[in-house]
Formats: sequence, structure tokens, C-alpha cells
Amino acid sequence: LIFLYSNLGPEKLEAMYQRTGAPIHPSYALPQLLAFYRNVDNQTLATRIDKWKTISSICVHRWSGKLQLQMPISYSEASWTGMLRFRDCHWDDEAAHIFETCQGIVQHAQ
Repeated sequence: LIFLYSNLGPEKLEAMYQRTGAPIHPSYALPQLLAFYRNVDNQTLATRIDKWKTISSICVHRWSGKLQLQMPISYSEASWTGMLRFRDCHWDDEAAHIFETCQGIVQHAQ
């Protein structure tokens, strides 16, 4: 969180909150992903990660038997990422761009 506040400032964070409805808080995915990727102990693992999925998306993916398809995530799950504009349900480019690696979580929400 300190990284976000010091690099973006309170004005940008407030604007992002107004667009996404997700406060900058450790319970949301964006700060969690930033903390994971910024931790030097995770660097080896981080280079092997191809994409991020939610638990429910993984379950639906396995239960459906359609292992080759990219499963969508719900609007609720997408909102939890802190990167979805809640007013129009589109990804917020500025929020997603805060950390380029976080782009891997951006899927088609349904």
C-alpha cells in the first residue's frame, strides 16, 4: 500500500477509487498482486506464472470439462480485482496498467 500511495499519490488513488469502487486495501487483488510481484522471494515463481484465475473460475473450468477454453470471471470477481469500472463494467486501463504483470488477470468478465 505504501508503494501505491508514494508512487501514485492520494489524488490518483481517489480517482481510481471513484472509477472502480474498490478502495486501495489489502483485501483487494490489485494490492495483493503488487505485493506478490514486488517481493524478491517470489521472483522465481513469478516468472513462471502465465495467468491468474479466481477460485470459482477454476472450479467452473474443471467442472465444465472445457479445459482448453478461457473461462470468464463474473462482474463481482472482476470488481474484486480493483481494475473494473463499476459504472460501465469495463476494465480500467489506468488501474490495470499500474503494474504491467497484473494485465494477466484481465479477462472477459461476464
